[in-house]
Amino acid sequence: MDARRFAGAADAYDHHVGRYGAQLAAGLLEVARIRRGQRVLDVGSGPGPLTRALADRVGAVNVAAVDPSPDFVEACRARMPYADVRVATAEELPFSSHAFDAALAVAPDRAGAIDDGRRVGYERPDDLEALWQAHGLLDVTTGQLWVTADYDGFDDLFQPFTAGTGHSGACYASLDRAGRERVRAEAHHRLGDPHGAFTLRARAWWVRGLVPCGLT
Repeated sequence: MDARRFAGAADAYDHHVGRYGAQLAAGLLEVARIRRGQRVLDVGSGPGPLTRALADRVGAVNVAAVDPSPDFVEACRARMPYADVRVATAEELPFSSHAFDAALAVAPDRAGAIDDGRRVGYERPDDLEALWQAHGLLDVTTGQLWVTADYDGFDDLFQPFTAGTGHSGACYASLDRAGRERVRAEAHHRLGDPHGAFTLRARAWWVRGLVPCGLT
């Protein structure tokens, strides 16, 4: 195996949405009320920012993580060698029912299908609340987390898109040359045509629910 390939994938992720990872992970741990002694699962781990935060809270031997990307799984394993990290999807988890006290996921299954006409994720917390309730979860609550990231300039922000990193990068790469140029110009305009360093503030919706006894 080429360790440089795995490190490259992780570094590209860290440079992209991974900038927000540590802040999001800290917020999610509080939302999910994770405490020592629990066994927890990170679904859609990427290279492991949330996996690391979970391990710091409960110990790496009490943490499992899955991601459909072999490169991200290898990167996560390298960073967290004592966690149980596997290649898998949210729809087909390789664990028995009731194996964990808590499961944390970045995006539901709808966010997995990407094309250039479809947004990733959910626009309103009500949609997430309805989804959790439809699957039988109890005491469903929603909220939001605010996070920030600093950029040296517009190229620092946009480079991961041109490299095809992550869902958004894959969507950008799927466009023809004219489409990519339009997206870049529109992004620069919406950010206020920055010339120099700037900070972005982003919002993430969260939803929490409890699995009723007997639900598999």
